[in-house]
Parts: sequence; C-alpha cells; structure tokens
Amino acid sequence: MAGVEEMVRAAERSLGLQGRPNAITRWYAERNGPVFATAPWCNQSITYWARSSGNDVAVCFGRDYAFTVWHAERFRTEGQWHVDVAGIRRGDIVFFDWDETNRIGAIDHIGLVTGVRDGVVYTIEGNTSDACRRRARYASTIAGYGRPDYPAPGRLSAPAGPSTPGAATGSDAAPPGLPVLRRGAAGVLVRQLQRCLNKVQRARLAVDGDFGPMTTAAVKTFQLRAGGLEPDGEYGPKTAGKLTVARRRVR
Repeated sequence: MAGVEEMVRAAERSLGLQGRPNAITRWYAERNGPVFATAPWCNQSITYWARSSGNDVAVCFGRDYAFTVWHAERFRTEGQWHVDVAGIRRGDIVFFDWDETNRIGAIDHIGLVTGVRDGVVYTIEGNTSDACRRRARYASTIAGYGRPDYPAPGRLSAPAGPSTPGAATGSDAAPPGLPVLRRGAAGVLVRQLQRCLNKVQRARLAVDGDFGPMTTAAVKTFQLRAGGLEPDGEYGPKTAGKLTVARRRVR
C-alpha cells in the first residue's frame, strides 16, 4: 500500500538520523554516485521516503531528486505546484526559500508536511542542522508546495523498496550545494552537466563523465553568454542557477 500516511511513517522512521554519510545518503550514493554520500540530503530524504513507502511516482515522478529547484519545477510542470501556503496539508512537499522571495529558482530546502495548525506548518525534514528532525515553519520562508497525487485509500501502488542498490533509471540530481565541479572531476554529476550544456547551447560534448578541456571550454562559453558570472570554467552554485534557468527556457 502507498499513500499519505505511508509517506509520513517512512519519514518518521528516519527521525534522529544525523551526520553524513548516513543511511539515506549511502542509499542515494549507491544509485547516483559516491559524491552524494556526503552531500546535502534534504531532497535525498524525500526521494528515500517516497521510494520506501511506494510513493515514488506520486512524489518524485519515478525519478531520484537531490536538487530542490528541479523537484519544484517538476511539480509546476505537472500542474501540481502551489505558491505560498494557502491550502497546504498533510503529505504535501513543502519548499523553503530563506530569502523569502517565493521564486522556485531561489529554493534552498525541502520537507514533508505532517500537519497545519493556527498558521504553523509542521514538517519532518532531512538535513536540517544535518539531522532528520520535526520542525515548525511559517509562511514567510515557504516558497510553495507540491501536491503529490497519492493513491487513494485502498488503491494499490507498485512497491519500490529503497534497499535495492544500483543506478537509478532516472535522476534529477544537480550539484548546487555540492563540491564545485572543475577540470579533473568525473562521474554522474559531470555527465548531467554535459547533457545540460548540450541541450542549452548545443555544445556537442561527449557525455562521458570526464570534466576535461572541452567541458571546461563549454562552461566558460556558457558563463560568458549568461552574464554576471566569472568565466572560470568551474561549475558552482551561481553557474548552476543560471544554467537551471536556461534549461527551463529550452524545454
């Protein structure tokens, strides 16, 4: 069975988890690459809870998410995105912007709503002070929320146990908040960057996971065209933010 209560129970089982690597980041790293074992893990947690409760299609659209902006964008694409907190309820996936802009591109953090009372949104969040904890949040820092299409009570959903290792069939994991990617880096994050550059600016890079001279040159070209970035050929959070916006425009 899957549904709201199964999702909440999955999250409750992680309460008290702290530090990294931990059970969630190790699981995510087995599927998406070793860099995620010590990476920020708030959205990794949502992915883990969704898969362990059979809600991966409803919550994550059958993909693995580590980057909150892309997850929120997918909710918006599917018509399941709601700005601010009007109508928010148990089981919703809530997104936070600490600068209080309510822009998807500025989202910093994510959590699972467990209840709402007197204007306070109660959540369970991974990677809050590097732990899984219950929190009480207010509208000022909430950019919006996604409303998963949970199975109705009594409706079966295919199980998706998180203990099965192996590469994810579809992953939207991005490096903002992770170590800066630069020449000499390798792995799944570099492949994702290469695919994105090929889509945004037709860079014609080999998607080989090797951050070599061609990838460095393509990043520099993007930085120059995007404006407001130092053309150093390194892929950090500022460049990632600009690339996310550019990627959305060419969908």
